[in-house]
Amino acid sequence: MNTPMGSGNMVEAITKAGETNPALNAMGTPFLPIWAAEPEDIANAVAFLASDDARLITAEHLSIDQGAHTF
Repeated sequence: MNTPMGSGNMVEAITKAGETNPALNAMGTPFLPIWAAEPEDIANAVAFLASDDARLITAEHLSIDQGAHTF
């Protein structure tokens, strides 16, 4: 998710961890066409689920991650 929560000290901490454990550096490698979802992507999914178009959808897990959960 592309929000301020993933910036600042968190980026610094991940960089520092990668210096002491190089295997961690590959964890942030982008492998999907869009690196991070935008807040609007989540909002659009919520709006769809709240709309009449989703009236027959119940008890479903909706992943808004380009299928990353399957990797």
